[in-house]
Amino acid sequence: MAITGTPCETDRVDDLLVRILHAVGEASDTDPLTLPPLENAIDTDALAALAESEGVWELTFSYHDHIVTVDGDGGVQLAQKHTDAEDTSGPNPQRFA
Repeated sequence: MAITGTPCETDRVDDLLVRILHAVGEASDTDPLTLPPLENAIDTDALAALAESEGVWELTFSYHDHIVTVDGDGGVQLAQKHTDAEDTSGPNPQRFA
């Protein structure tokens, strides 16, 4: 992934990517360094472009058995991804700041 922009913008993007990995790692009791590459789940260049933007946005994607929602304020929210065999009465979201 090639990240361009001012140092402040790059820090914001890097921080968001790291927080996603740490949130998923914590929720799945997995070392974030052993998680599959985030690039396998989402176009990280597109996510970086959103993170650098000034607008209001929210993006939801599936990663490592979780539904991940990130927003323009830097919020990261996770919900356990359900399989057909599991109870799908509703998500159990967790918010990570």
